[in-house]
Amino acid sequence: MEDFTEQEDFDGVLDLTGADESAGTFEAFAAGNYNAMVAKAEWRRTKPEGGASLPGNTPFLNIHYAIQDEMDREDMRIQNRRVFQKIYIAPDGHAKLAYHRGTMLNTLLALGYTREDISKKGFRVDTDELVGKECTVTVSKNWNKHTEQWDNDVKGVKTAGAAVSSVAGGLV
Repeated sequence: MEDFTEQEDFDGVLDLTGADESAGTFEAFAAGNYNAMVAKAEWRRTKPEGGASLPGNTPFLNIHYAIQDEMDREDMRIQNRRVFQKIYIAPDGHAKLAYHRGTMLNTLLALGYTREDISKKGFRVDTDELVGKECTVTVSKNWNKHTEQWDNDVKGVKTAGAAVSSVAGGLV
């Protein structure tokens, strides 16, 4: 490809000779515990119409983790691959309120917050402060019946340096 020095130099014509056809395909990798770093964190809301278990506009913390390990246990290159975690702020009275609160608590502790920080009145999560935090993520590999493909899901977060093992839940 040509070296474009100014934006207007590009006329939209592409030469894709020799393109790596595996690029941009995100084959799920092996379940396990992996060293990771928070690449992005943001507050979002569920769709206005709601879903199967949460009402519409329920806030959630959406965390993108970048895998730091070079390879999975099946020798697939995974360094810098992204896995995602959504932690919902369930409304009072929700059947899984304690579960969602526990997931948030455990994730924040694993990312370096202290119980003292979290228990302070008016505590807020600053998503910018989360970026760059290191941790260990437990990743599962599951069949997605909607997309008919294998997916990876974050099932848990531990402090950085926690034992990294080859198997962690899910189908392998």
